[in-house]
Amino acid sequence: MNNGLSPSEIAEYMKKLTAYYSNQDDDKLLTDIIETVNNQKAQGKLNDESILNMTNTLRRFLNEDQKERLDRLLEKILTPKIG
Repeated sequence: MNNGLSPSEIAEYMKKLTAYYSNQDDDKLLTDIIETVNNQKAQGKLNDESILNMTNTLRRFLNEDQKERLDRLLEKILTPKIG
C-alpha cells in the first residue's frame, strides 16, 4: 500500500488528504473512495477479500455510527454475490 514511501512520507500524504477532505462534503469522499476501489479492482490490485480484511481490522476502532457508515460503503464497493 505504501508504494515505496517512507513512514514520514506516508504521514505527510495522510495530512494532505485530511486537509483536502476536511473542506469537502461526505459525498465527495465517498465518490472518490468508490472510484479508487473500482480502479484498483480493475487493475487487479484490490479484491473483496482484502477489502474485508482491512475493514474488519478498522471496525474495532469505530463507534456505532461509523460502523454503520462503513457498512453502507461496503455495500457499494463489494462485488455483488449472485445466487
